[in-house]
Amino acid sequence: GATSGLRRLNDLDPRRTAEVQMQVAESSQATVDVIFGIDARPTWKLLGDSSGEQRWSFSPAHEVSEPWAQRSLHTFCRTMPDELRVTFRECWIEAFAAFVESTKRGRFPVPKEEFDALVEEFAWDTMTGSRASVDFMWLRDGKVKASFFSFRVDVNKKSAYDAAMTYKKEWDAFLASYNAQASRFAQGAWHSSTLWVTSEAQQRLISSTAETLAIAVGLAFLGMLLFTGSFVLALLVVMATIAVIVGLIFFIVVVMGWGIGPIEVVSLIAFIGYATTYSLHIAHIYCASDAADHGHGPPKWLMQKLSANGVSRFRRVNYSLQSVGGAALGSALSTMGCSVFLIVCRLGLFLRLGSVVFVVSALSIFA
Repeated sequence: GATSGLRRLNDLDPRRTAEVQMQVAESSQATVDVIFGIDARPTWKLLGDSSGEQRWSFSPAHEVSEPWAQRSLHTFCRTMPDELRVTFRECWIEAFAAFVESTKRGRFPVPKEEFDALVEEFAWDTMTGSRASVDFMWLRDGKVKASFFSFRVDVNKKSAYDAAMTYKKEWDAFLASYNAQASRFAQGAWHSSTLWVTSEAQQRLISSTAETLAIAVGLAFLGMLLFTGSFVLALLVVMATIAVIVGLIFFIVVVMGWGIGPIEVVSLIAFIGYATTYSLHIAHIYCASDAADHGHGPPKWLMQKLSANGVSRFRRVNYSLQSVGGAALGSALSTMGCSVFLIVCRLGLFLRLGSVVFVVSALSIFA
C-alpha cells in the first residue's frame, strides 16, 4: 500500500537519456506529447465554438489491453532515435511494466483478461515521473481508452518557425514509421507540442499582418483617391503612410528590440489610421479648387525661379498648412502628450501601446 499518497517504485522515475549532450537549458526545452487512441477531427466554425465530441473521439481500434499493443507502446519509448534529441521521458507503459514486475503480479506484457484490473490499480496508486500515472490516461469504466507519453527534448521552446518545422518533420517521420510497424491495436499515434503551435502561430501572425497591412493600405489608397480625386496625391499619401509603417516597424524591432507579437500586430494595424489622417487632411485641402486663390504666394526671390505650376502648388501647400496644419499639429501633440502617461506605466502592455502611439504620431505629423 501507499505510505504517503501515491507511491513511487524504483523504476517508475522518468528515464533520462544520458547519451544526449544538452545544448538547451532544461527550463527552456520544449515538450512533445505523443497520443494514442484518440482520433482528432479538426473543425472550424465562423461563429460559436465546436463541442468536444465534434473535435475528437476515442479510436475504436485502440486496445491497449492486448499484449501486442503493450509491446508496441513499450518498444516505442525504448527506441527513440537520436534525431529526436529526447533528454527526458515520461512513459507510463514503462512504469506499468516495472509495477507489474515489482509487485510480482506476473510478467509484462500482461494478459488481456488481467490488464484492466492491474492498470487501474497502477493508475491511481503510483506515479510516472512527477505526475500521477492516471494523468497520462483516459480511463472510462475501468478501461484505458487512450493515453499519452511526454518527452522533453533538447530544442528551445521558442525556436524560430523554420527550425521548429524542420524538427517537427523528424517526429512526423518517426511516428509514420511506428504506425506502419506497430500492432493494429496500438496504431494511429500522433504528436502534439506547444512548440508547433507557437511557431506556426508566430508565422501566421507575421504573414497575416503583412496581408492585412497590404489590404488596409490599398483601401486607404482608394479612399484617398475618392476624397482627393487625384491619383498622384493619393499615391503620395500612401507612400507617406508606408514610410510611417516602416518607421514604426524599425522602432519596434530595432530600437526597442521587441518581437512581433499580438500587441505589436494590433499596433501596426490599428494605428494605420493615425499614419493616414494628417496626410489625408492636408491632401484634401490641397486639391480644393480654390486653394490656389487663397494661399499666399512664394517670396519674390523664389517667385522668379518657379513656373506658373510651381507657384500654384506653393499657394496650395500654403493654404493647406494654414487651414489644417495647426489643427493637425495640435492633434499630434495632444496624442503624444496623452501617450506619455502610458509610457511611464509599469505594465508592459501600456508601455508598448504608449510608445507606439507616441512614435506613430510623431512620424505621421512629419510625414
